[in-house]
Amino acid sequence: MRAACATSNFMIGVTALAGAIVHYSYGDVMPVLAGIVAIGVFAGASLGTRISDKVCGPNLKKAFAVVLALVAVLMFLQAAGVV
Repeated sequence: MRAACATSNFMIGVTALAGAIVHYSYGDVMPVLAGIVAIGVFAGASLGTRISDKVCGPNLKKAFAVVLALVAVLMFLQAAGVV
């Protein structure tokens, strides 16, 4: 589970970087805001690495499932125009 989460995060990071470069070239990215977000992502990744070492595999799997379910609900609500 830890390897899957790490691999997933890496690929999300690569995809986000490519998208950010394209949007920056179009002038859609505010550099100050992007820097703040990058600091938050780095801090969250560092904290997540420390926490994942202390959490057993099944509990990590459950926590990841809860986060994915919440994201899915938010995406559905946003698509439906509720949020």
